[in-house]
Amino acid sequence: MFQQFYGFSRIPFSKDIPPQDILATPQAELVARLSYLVSEMGIGLLTGEIGSGKSTAVRSFVASLDPNRHLIIYLSNPTLGMSGLFRDILFALGYEPSFPNQNGVPHPFCL
Repeated sequence: MFQQFYGFSRIPFSKDIPPQDILATPQAELVARLSYLVSEMGIGLLTGEIGSGKSTAVRSFVASLDPNRHLIIYLSNPTLGMSGLFRDILFALGYEPSFPNQNGVPHPFCL
C-alpha cells in the first residue's frame, strides 16, 4: 500500500535487499566484535533497540565472509529453549538429532 503511494520500486528495509545495496554506516565497533567472533570461532549475541540496524548490519557483515570458509547458521526462532537451539544447529550442520523434546518425548523428526 505505502509502496505504491510513495512510488517505491520495492519494499524498503526488506530482507531481500542485496547486501551490496545496503547503506554503509560507520559501525567499526560492531564489525570489530563480529570479526573477533569469527576469528575465535565464537558464538555471539547481538542486542539493541528495535530499528537500530542489528539485522541489516549482520547481513552486511555475513555477506563479506568467504562462504567457502564459513558456514552461517541463521536461527529465526529464539524461543525454542536449549534443546530446540541445539536441534536446529544440528539440523543446519546436516546431523539428525536424536534427543527428545522438553517433554521427554522424541521429536517426530528424530524418529
